Amino acid sequence: MFSLSDLRMNTDNLSLRTAGVLFSLLGLINLFSEAFRPVHAIISTSNIAYIICLLIGILLFLRVRAIVPFARFTVIAGFVLQGGYLILHGLFLNFTLQLILCGGFWMVLSPRSQEFRILQISGVLFAVLVLGVDMFTLVTRYDDTGRMKDYPVKGISAATVDTVYGNAYAYRLDFGESIWHERYRKTYLRTDPATDLWLVDPQKDAHLMVIGEQTPDGSNANLDAFAAAVRYNLLEKNPGARLIGINRLYGIYYDGILLKLKSDVDGVPLEYLVGLYTVKSYAFQVIGYTHVKEFPSFEPNFVDAIKSFYFDTKAQQKMNQIHGHNPIADDMH
Repeated sequence: MFSLSDLRMNTDNLSLRTAGVLFSLLGLINLFSEAFRPVHAIISTSNIAYIICLLIGILLFLRVRAIVPFARFTVIAGFVLQGGYLILHGLFLNFTLQLILCGGFWMVLSPRSQEFRILQISGVLFAVLVLGVDMFTLVTRYDDTGRMKDYPVKGISAATVDTVYGNAYAYRLDFGESIWHERYRKTYLRTDPATDLWLVDPQKDAHLMVIGEQTPDGSNANLDAFAAAVRYNLLEKNPGARLIGINRLYGIYYDGILLKLKSDVDGVPLEYLVGLYTVKSYAFQVIGYTHVKEFPSFEPNFVDAIKSFYFDTKAQQKMNQIHGHNPIADDMH
């Protein structure tokens, strides 16, 4: 016969091993999920966290009781950090799953009655199942090279880019987050021939465009005169547009001018950031826009992209020798 203390000890051992299995499953699922994303860095903060999660699971399964306080701390920290991130980004369903998951982990690591244990384990298993389905979805949506299969938005590249280069001009943009998809040039060149590059974030319906030009006589372009001309054209061609801010732009490579505007396009309220640069005889507009409701949270992505602009004049000279003085005009003929 087992005494009550024996029964309590067996229950505690079962809880440790149950928590160990669940921690290990969570770590493995997230590691596999990250492995199938089109990322460019092998080691990241998230991956390290998932490896720690896996190690905690192994130690709990081996009934190393000294790890329990640390496991409880990781549950609380995971809920506060990840839960706060999900709420700030409006991902309330994901937050609910995070709440169930962390709540289940917390209870399974605490002394509770058998009924509580059944309830908590059911909740945790449900959250782990959802994560597993998410991983399966990722595996089936991405091919072996990390590119997404049958991407729902047509006319854009399947994979996101962290660095992108100009088509007719020798410039480069670098992005802190891999969120941008490049539109195929043939989809916009005939309707927007002045646009050299067009990027899209389909999740937020955000757009980033680059327009380049050169002075007719090859003289150095004046930034203030260029900014005045751009302001006039934007406001003249869009009667509903409003200029709400103009500031000096301190970029990584060049200083410029940053315009902030609002405009209604076919009844849709949009907000814009327009970065203006002049480099010798060349002038560039880097334009980012999205819906006014999405703009405040997305603005840092626009600013980072605009500030990262870099133009290689030597490479441009070589391009001009190959393609002629005006590559865009050549493409149109």
